[in-house]
Amino acid sequence: MASNPGRCRTWSFETSRTLAERHETIFNILLGFMALHIAAVLFYLFAKRTNLIAAMITGRRTAITRVAPVAPASIWRIWPGVALALLAVWLVTRTG
Repeated sequence: MASNPGRCRTWSFETSRTLAERHETIFNILLGFMALHIAAVLFYLFAKRTNLIAAMITGRRTAITRVAPVAPASIWRIWPGVALALLAVWLVTRTG
């Protein structure tokens, strides 16, 4: 087989393109999560007046005023999250 830079010898061109497209999709999803994370930090900084940036750097957060303990959530609340995660996995891995 002749040397052909930029071409994988293990997979076909179509498989390589499919993997590259999935890689790009996953990267864009990751960018979306990063934007959501930054938006949440800014929300806490400006709306709730809680500086989470310093807490992320130092690992410590200033003590909050005493609040009532939060009751544990029902186990049934996890199922929508599991369903969304499975849907995301299916969308990423489906052959097209």
